[in-house]
Amino acid sequence: MPREKYLLPPATGPVLRFTDLNLELAVVDELMYRQQEHTPTFSLAEFARWYDARTTDLEREAGRPVPEVLDYFAGLPIEQALADRVRELVVDAGNEIYQQVAPWWDGEDATFDIGSWDDLALLPALERLAFVSLTPTRPPSSRCGSGGCGSTPEPPSAGVPEGLHVAEVEPAGQ
Repeated sequence: MPREKYLLPPATGPVLRFTDLNLELAVVDELMYRQQEHTPTFSLAEFARWYDARTTDLEREAGRPVPEVLDYFAGLPIEQALADRVRELVVDAGNEIYQQVAPWWDGEDATFDIGSWDDLALLPALERLAFVSLTPTRPPSSRCGSGGCGSTPEPPSAGVPEGLHVAEVEPAGQ
């Protein structure tokens, strides 16, 4: 793919301004990889082939976020018209976006934990927020339901709009 594919496109409408990059990455995952509405689809392999500001050694550095890729996604405009199509966000360590940012990331640390839910207000059509293997940032004691740790965990509350369905889902095959 040519370098031009990765030039950030100019916005044609109002653009969202996220305060939490990790929540923004979850939105990009939904729009670019799940719905395939935000194009072009980013490919780390293509990006690394043409990027020449420095040598990108994916074998050595891909267990953590590649800084230039994070910069690309941080600068990627997400227009309100696209955000209005987000009805569900699935926050899962296996999401494609994380494979593009840090392909050998094992999902076992807080690298992509969402620190603030305030930006959910930017997604007026959002109806459901599902956590598969990444969990919301909250104190460990709140991970247990009111009936104790054997009960269903209570959903996160800080910054999550009232009425939004929040679910913690077991990863497939577990």
